Amino acid sequence: MNQYTFTSTAYWNYTESNYTGLIITNSIPVDSIVRKLVNLKAVRFDFGKTAFRKSEPNHFKYIAEFLRKTRLESVKISRSGQLIELPIEILNHPLKELQIDDCTNLKDCSIVGQMNHLEEFHFGGKELNLPKSFFELSSLKKLVIQAEKFNDIEFLPQLKQLESLHIAGLNIECLPHGIRDLVSLKTLSLSRMSELKEFPRLDKMTQLEEIKVHDLLKTKGLPNDFEYLENLKKLSVYRLGTAYSEIELPPSIFQNEHLIDIVFSQCPIKELPDSFTQNANLISLGFFNLKIQKLPRSIRKLQKLERLYITECEELEKITPIRYLKKLKELDLRGLASLYEIDFEFNELPNLERLSLINLAELSVIPTFGKENSSIQAINFSRLPQIKILPESIQYCTELSDVKILEAGFEAFPESLKNLKHVMKFGIYHCHDLSYVPSSIFPIGITTFTLVDCPRIQENSLVHIHSLIKYVKEKVDEKYHPILAFWLFNNYGKEPLTDEMKVQTLEVLTDCSRELHTFILNDIYKLNPNQVSLKNAKNISESYVSILGATQSKKTLLRKQLEEVGFKYSQKITEKVSYVLIGKKPKMPDDFWGKERILFHEVEFAEWHKNVNPGMLQKEDTPKEFIHNIRRLLWSNTPANELVALEMVMNHGLPDEVEMDFIAVTKTSVDTKVRAKIRKLLKGSLSGGALKLLNDPSKIGQKYPRFYKYEQLVSFPQLGQFALAVYKKTGLNLERFFGYDDGNSPYRKEMFQKILPSLLENPKYLKIQIGLTENEINEVLKQPIFKGNLQRLVIISNNVKSFPTGIFEHETIKDLQLNSAIESHTIPLEFFELTKLTKLNLWWNNLINIPPEIGQLTRLKEVLIYPKEAIKLPEEFKKLTKLKRAYFSNGLLEIEKWQEVLPNCGFR
Repeated sequence: MNQYTFTSTAYWNYTESNYTGLIITNSIPVDSIVRKLVNLKAVRFDFGKTAFRKSEPNHFKYIAEFLRKTRLESVKISRSGQLIELPIEILNHPLKELQIDDCTNLKDCSIVGQMNHLEEFHFGGKELNLPKSFFELSSLKKLVIQAEKFNDIEFLPQLKQLESLHIAGLNIECLPHGIRDLVSLKTLSLSRMSELKEFPRLDKMTQLEEIKVHDLLKTKGLPNDFEYLENLKKLSVYRLGTAYSEIELPPSIFQNEHLIDIVFSQCPIKELPDSFTQNANLISLGFFNLKIQKLPRSIRKLQKLERLYITECEELEKITPIRYLKKLKELDLRGLASLYEIDFEFNELPNLERLSLINLAELSVIPTFGKENSSIQAINFSRLPQIKILPESIQYCTELSDVKILEAGFEAFPESLKNLKHVMKFGIYHCHDLSYVPSSIFPIGITTFTLVDCPRIQENSLVHIHSLIKYVKEKVDEKYHPILAFWLFNNYGKEPLTDEMKVQTLEVLTDCSRELHTFILNDIYKLNPNQVSLKNAKNISESYVSILGATQSKKTLLRKQLEEVGFKYSQKITEKVSYVLIGKKPKMPDDFWGKERILFHEVEFAEWHKNVNPGMLQKEDTPKEFIHNIRRLLWSNTPANELVALEMVMNHGLPDEVEMDFIAVTKTSVDTKVRAKIRKLLKGSLSGGALKLLNDPSKIGQKYPRFYKYEQLVSFPQLGQFALAVYKKTGLNLERFFGYDDGNSPYRKEMFQKILPSLLENPKYLKIQIGLTENEINEVLKQPIFKGNLQRLVIISNNVKSFPTGIFEHETIKDLQLNSAIESHTIPLEFFELTKLTKLNLWWNNLINIPPEIGQLTRLKEVLIYPKEAIKLPEEFKKLTKLKRAYFSNGLLEIEKWQEVLPNCGFR
C-alpha cells in the first residue's frame, strides 16, 4: 500500500482532496468521504477499542455501505471483534490487495476465492479457512499468513505463480512436502512456529532471492540444498533451533557464491564450519548473540566483504583476522564482553567509512584510525567506560561528518578536532569524566552539536546547554563561536583567556539571547585579574564604580544600593573607576582594557548586597509572626493588602522565606500597578534563579499553570512555596504543589484533604499522578469506596520511597502501574497475593530481584519493568503460561531459555 498517499479520519483536513488512501479510525458519513476524496483507491478500517463511537456499532454495515459507494484497489480491516464474514460488496471492486488483521471472529474467508484481481492477501488472526478456488487465483503474487491454524495449508503448493510467501505463528510440526514446488518464489519468510521440527526443502525454488527465518525454536537446522539457489542474495536467520544445545550450519550455505548478505542471530552456533569462507563474494555479514569463541583465520579470504557486524558474542575474545578485509567499509562491534583488546590498527582497513564500538566494557584502548583510512564518515563510540583517550589520529579523518560519543570514559578531547572541517553532527552524551572540549572545534561548520549530561564541563549550570549551543549556531556571528564555546564548555585554566577574547566576550553581549547573556554574566568575574569576584574584592569603600549597559533594575535604584555599601558612583568610565557593573548590550570605551578593573553583574551584586546590608526580616532572629503576617497579606489577593506587605519589606528588607510569595503576586495580582511596584522592588533584591523566574514572561492564569517550565530556574522547595502561593491566591493547580513540596510544609495536611475528594470519583479506577508520599497514598487506598471495587491502579510519584502497603488490601486489582523512587531492591512478598493481576507495570530503578513468588500471579498477560540494572528471572516465571508480553528496559539474562518455556510471549 506504499503507492498510496494516506490521510486519517482522526485529523482529516476536509479542504484536501488529493489523497488516494484513507485510514478510518472513527465513524464519519461515507458520502462526505466520497465527495471529497475523488481519487480514493485504498482504505484501512481500524476498529480499535476506542476508535469507533457508539453511534456506529455495526462494523459489517459500515464496511458494506462504504464499499457500495467507492471503487477500491486495496482494503485493510483490523481489530474488529464483530465481523464474522466479509460483505458481498467487496466483489465489486478491482481489489489487488486485501489485509485482514486481528479480526478474532472472522475465520471463513471463502469470498476471497472469487477475487480474480487479487495480487496480495494478508491474514492475521487465530484461524484461517480458505476455499479451494483461492488456490486457483492466477494473479496472486504475495501471501502473508499470521495465524495459529491454517486448515487449507495442504493446498498451498498449488500457487505456482506465488512470488512472496510469509508464514508466521502456525502451530504445526512440518510444512507440506510440496511447498518446494513453489518454483516462482523470490521471498520466503518463516517465523514464530515454535513446534516446526523440519525446515522445508529448497532445491526446486531456484528463483529465491531472499530467505528470512525467525523464531523456529525446535527446527534442527537448515537444509543442505543451497547450491541449487542460483538467485539467492540474502539469508537472515534469527533464533533457529534454540531448543538444542548446538546446531550445525550446512556447508552449501557458504558454497553458494550468489549469496552476498548473511545474518545469524541468537542461534546455538558454537563454531563456524570450515566451509565458512568458501563464498568469496560475500559483501555483508552479521553475527548476533552467538556462542562462538573465535573467528576462523580463513575469514581473510572474504576479500569483497564491505560490512561486518558482530554483536553480543560474549565469548569472542579475538577478532584478529579482520585486519585482512581490505574492502571493509563498515565495522560494527557491540556487546563483546570478553574483548579486552583489539590487536590491530583500524588504519589497516583503508576503505573504512563507518566505525562503531559499542558496549565493550573491558576495552581499554581504541586502535589508531584515520591516517591511512581518512575516508571514515561516521564514528560511534558508546559505553566504553575504560577508554580515557580519543586517538589524536582522528584529525586525519577529513571526511568525517557524524560523531556520536555516549557513556565513554573520555576525560578530554584532543585539540586536533579543529581540523575536522566536514563534521555535520557531533553528539556527546552522559560522559561524566569529560572535563575538556576544545573551544576551537565549535566553528568548524557543525550543523548539530549536542551536549547532554556532562557534569564536569558545566558543574553548576542551571541552564540548558544544548539550547544555548543551538542558539549560537543559528543566531550568532561565526567569528564569536570560539569565545562562546570557551564559556559554554567552562574552559578556564585549560585555554588562555587573551585580551582579544575578553573584548569579544563583552562584544557578544550586545546581541544575544537573554539566557545566553545571563549564562555569560554568571561567570563574568573570570575576566578579572586573578578571577577575583565581588565578594572577595578589597577596598570597596571609597572606590569608584560605574554601570556599563542596560540593567534589569532602574539605574537610580542600583546607584542608591551601590552607594549604600560604600561605592562612589561615576556616570562615565574614567581613569579613576576601578569597579564596573556589566549589564546587557554594554558599549566598550576604546581604552577600557587599559586599566585593570573588577567586573561584576547585577545578579551577583544583588546577592552580595543582601548579605552586606540585610534588612530586619533577613536576620536569623526574624520573628515567625512577621513571616506569617506577610504571607497572609499576600495570599489575600487584595491589592491594598499586597501594598501593605510591600511597605513592610521596603522598610525592613526582603526575607528569603517570602521571595516566592512576592513573585507569585507579580504573576497573579489583579492590580497591574501593584504588580509593577513589586516587580520593581524585587529586581533590585533577587538573584540567581529567583530573578530568572521573576523575569519569565509566561503568565499564571490557565487552569493548569505550566510550573514545569520553572524547574530549570529554582529548586523544588522554592517551587513548592511558589505553587502554594499561587494556589492560595487563585485556587489554581493545587496538585502541582505536591510534586515540589518535600513533605514538610505545614500546609501539607490541609492541601491533602482538599485534593482527596477528587481521587474518589471512580471506585474501579484510581490514578494518582501527583507527588503524594506513600503514607498519603495509603490513606487514599483505605477509603471505603475502593474496597471490593478497585480494578485498575496507577501511581506516579517520585515522593514514594517505599512500597505503599495499602495496595495489599485490594485483591480485586487487575492492572497496576507504579512509577516511583522506591529505594528497596525487591518486591514485598505480600504483593503476590494479588492473584487477579493481569497487567503489571513497574518503573523501579532500584529493582534487582523478582522473588520466586511471581509464579503465583498465573493470570498475568503483560509484564513491563523498567529497572536500572538487568534482572535475571526466577525459574517460577515459567508458570506464567498466559503471558503474552514481557518487557525489561535493560534486557534479560538467558532470554532464549524463557522463549523456549513461553513460546507465545514476546520478550524485549
